[in-house]
Amino acid sequence: MLYLPLITDKKMDRILIYLLTLLIAFPLSGIAQKDPVKIKQRDESQERSKKEDYNIAEGKTKSPSAESFQDTRAKEYTISLILPFRAEGTSAKLENLINPKEANAWRNFQLSEDVIMALDFYQGARLAFKSNDSISFHLQVYDTHANDSILQEILKDKTLEKSDVIIGSVSTTEARLVAEYCKRKKIINLQPFSPSKSLTSNNPYHIKLAPTIDAHLDVMYNSIMDSFRNDNIIIYSGSKERDSTAAIHLDTMLRNAKGIYKNISYAIVKSTAPKGKDLLSLLSDTKRNAIVICSYDETTIQALTKSLANSNKRNIVYGFPTWLNSEIIRLDYLNALSLRITNWYATDSASTQYNSFVTLYTEKFNTKPTEYSSLGFDVMDYAQSMLSNNGKRFLNKDGNPAYYGTGHSFRLREVVQYSPNLKLPMTQYFENEDCHLFYIDNYALRKER
Repeated sequence: MLYLPLITDKKMDRILIYLLTLLIAFPLSGIAQKDPVKIKQRDESQERSKKEDYNIAEGKTKSPSAESFQDTRAKEYTISLILPFRAEGTSAKLENLINPKEANAWRNFQLSEDVIMALDFYQGARLAFKSNDSISFHLQVYDTHANDSILQEILKDKTLEKSDVIIGSVSTTEARLVAEYCKRKKIINLQPFSPSKSLTSNNPYHIKLAPTIDAHLDVMYNSIMDSFRNDNIIIYSGSKERDSTAAIHLDTMLRNAKGIYKNISYAIVKSTAPKGKDLLSLLSDTKRNAIVICSYDETTIQALTKSLANSNKRNIVYGFPTWLNSEIIRLDYLNALSLRITNWYATDSASTQYNSFVTLYTEKFNTKPTEYSSLGFDVMDYAQSMLSNNGKRFLNKDGNPAYYGTGHSFRLREVVQYSPNLKLPMTQYFENEDCHLFYIDNYALRKER
């Protein structure tokens, strides 16, 4: 018989108490701590520039959301979290650690990455969760145990249908199931974990808070246009389909830019290019070389960055944020190439909002918040703010202002599909386009924009 894991506050509080006790007992163990990057980041002392609210571009779309989002603000909303806590096993592990049955039990203690992510996210979300005098919010928490079969049972639960917003789940397969469920039930689905563009389609209830690769590439493109428009621009495409898809996206934008800026010069080179027509042969001796390497293959990236770093030419490389988590790619090569990468997580040590969050979180959990703690806080605060101010109409272009949180910002754009068979374009989903550009300077990761 499958366990339907609707978690009560008492049970979740028990897990959190165990975790808090563990952190007090072993404050240096780093069990619940996961740094977002491996490079020391410079504190941002500059005041955050004032940003204008972003609204979805004017224009009508053919969308089943029209009638669903005409409701006015309600007095009561239900928000549901669907995450892989693996609560039973996690509780047992933590309890055994606090009341060990054998000596040195902590040496063998380990929580899986998705459990740590879920706990961190929940802690941040619970910290942000609140009701006020005029609107009452209810929070439901479900545990998938990282199991699709259990998630299928959760999606049959009648209480879940009462949700106004569902947040999660984490893995791509689980996120796809939740997205399709929300599409059928006409429930707003916030997806802060999986950036995949293939989770769902024709789904105006789906909001990708985790920016897709397109949003990251758009930031790279803007950086190149600002800083290297008159230099030698090279797009390298790896052998995988997602590599070539990224390269094509950049190629399209650069080709359109040539119609505006006549002096733009760029080239596309594939990993299969023969010697003499490969990446190294395209490097300029007189201009700076701005190179975007569209590849996730660590062996390929290591070989390319080594060659570029040792070429004695002025090379600047753009890459993907996953590179910094690699155990193969050498940091000295990335430093020599002033690597530019994108990330949607960025903190500002001069921000009162961020510092207040860190203080509040540290006082409650006796540890500094992680990236996922910040994400949980921002997503929950965003959901409640939008529902409070606009009801479920916050997907409407006129009721969807930008949100700036403790480490994440949400500026949504509507992704539509154009087809000759449709009189109006069809809404595919909404996606967050807010990303930041970082660069490596003297082995420190600094924010450029």
